[in-house]
Amino acid sequence: MKKSTYLVSFFTTLLAACGGGGSSDPAPAASVPETTLSPTFGACFELKPGVKFITSNGYKKTVVQEMFNGVSAFGVNERRPNDTNFGTNYWVISGGFVHFLGSVDYDDRGLLSSYFVYSNSSQIPLNMVPGQTIKLAYTSTNTRAENQSVTTENKDSSLTFSGFENLTLGGRVFMNTCKMKDPSSIAGQTIVTWVAQGFGLIARENQDAQGAIIKDSRIELKTIVANP
Repeated sequence: MKKSTYLVSFFTTLLAACGGGGSSDPAPAASVPETTLSPTFGACFELKPGVKFITSNGYKKTVVQEMFNGVSAFGVNERRPNDTNFGTNYWVISGGFVHFLGSVDYDDRGLLSSYFVYSNSSQIPLNMVPGQTIKLAYTSTNTRAENQSVTTENKDSSLTFSGFENLTLGGRVFMNTCKMKDPSSIAGQTIVTWVAQGFGLIARENQDAQGAIIKDSRIELKTIVANP
């Protein structure tokens, strides 16, 4: 399965890629704080269908709510800079967990490539607290569109909830985003991500062992196109 540079870890693989820009899109919205009276980890995963934004690497993201594998789910669709479909990741919130269901991927021409379904253990609790680390183990079943071949892969990783952080991106103040860290496939590096209520994943970067940002690794929201 082809992945953008944003889909490189457990968390970013399950959640979404972080895409970016085009000069013809609307100017950023005026700075308006997003507030939560009592911030919770679970609130960061509550998406708002119809939200659209552009990120700094040329990709465009749209929040959707649609059927996936027989379930009505939240999704984040990503399109390449040339507007071909890249893929959509899906999850639901129920029973005290965010359940990551799977994804649909498309090839360079925007044609359906693969259909991934994750096992029930692909989930994180809604009540995580700052500093908490969880271990994850799940199964990913991949159906190839070209020949309907099916393969299964066991995956495992860890995720640390660092805490809540305010970010100003695209002319908007995102209050109480959830900042998370998980291991990179590159030795000595950590992937840091920020997730915002209504929008999903809005920023990511790789850091070295000292916490310094790896050059050219940061991808973030640049322009809000729609926020109904």
